[in-house]
Amino acid sequence: AAKMCMLIPFILIAVNLIKTTQGNKQALSTSPSLQFVLSSAILLLTLGVLNFFISIPSVLNLSQFTITSQGIDSLALLGVVSFAMFGAIYFIVPRISRREWLSADFIRKHYLFVIYASIIIVTFMVAGGLIEGGAQNQHNMPWLENVSEQTNTWYIASAMAYAVFIFANIFFFLQLAAMWAGLGKVSSSATVYEIHHDEKPHGEDSDEADLEKE
Repeated sequence: AAKMCMLIPFILIAVNLIKTTQGNKQALSTSPSLQFVLSSAILLLTLGVLNFFISIPSVLNLSQFTITSQGIDSLALLGVVSFAMFGAIYFIVPRISRREWLSADFIRKHYLFVIYASIIIVTFMVAGGLIEGGAQNQHNMPWLENVSEQTNTWYIASAMAYAVFIFANIFFFLQLAAMWAGLGKVSSSATVYEIHHDEKPHGEDSDEADLEKE
């Protein structure tokens, strides 16, 4: 009942964030931070819906004592929390380090890798868990053999998606370390997708130009 009631604040928070971004679609298309935050809001809404779904008694009969609950936890941690943190990091770090991210194209690839990996992880773990629950309820079959035969493929695919998620984040942290080492272009603004810089991208009279002289 508590999980079902939590759907209401999930909807309110997610709709509030999603509606806020609709006022400036150009910023959404160029800002990595906004893309991550918007994705976090959508995944939060998805989390609420899935929590509601698996709390229905007929579904709970299949999802209890299976990896479905771990799929929901993965959605909360890898999806909602980590995407919000990525958005904050991409926005805040350039203002602290006074350096731009090394590659806007890499940020886009990082986003695509982690969003698809997260979707695959959650989908396969939730679906595999429901299949596992159905197999466990077949009491006339050998438990371990019956469950493993029907779920191995789902769990192997989830493990591979986890590897992709970790791989993308390793290179994210390498780029973050490079910024702290001072390898990015001098700037106090967040990196966006569609701006390309020349040798002195901010001009002689800008604040960023002053940073170059320090």
